[in-house]
Amino acid sequence: MSKYECILLPSIPASIFPDNTEWVLEVTPVKFAEMLYDFGVWCLNIISYIRHEPTMRAIKQYAPATEIIQVTSGEYSLERYRRGDLIFVIGLRKRAPTSGADVEVTIDDLKILMVRARRKPQEPL
Repeated sequence: MSKYECILLPSIPASIFPDNTEWVLEVTPVKFAEMLYDFGVWCLNIISYIRHEPTMRAIKQYAPATEIIQVTSGEYSLERYRRGDLIFVIGLRKRAPTSGADVEVTIDDLKILMVRARRKPQEPL
């Protein structure tokens, strides 16, 4: 069974899309337990671009023993995407009362979307 990269993102900004390339995204809401299952079955590496420490603490509390590689600068680009890679967009269900405040986060506070991507029109998802 092949293993792939699992990418954790706080959002999907327009800047991750390479110029002059069309993409098709399939977005599926998933539960935290489903994401953990995918980590164990499909992920060779888990790479996080999420810099919100309380969110990462909540994820790491339950994540498998696999180390999560934390990217501290720069942003993800779909130029790195390989067919089979999984992108998880992870955000909070509600905003902190004060913008930028670090609040305690539990897994119940997380909204998780699994994103599969393909270059249009040549690749299947």
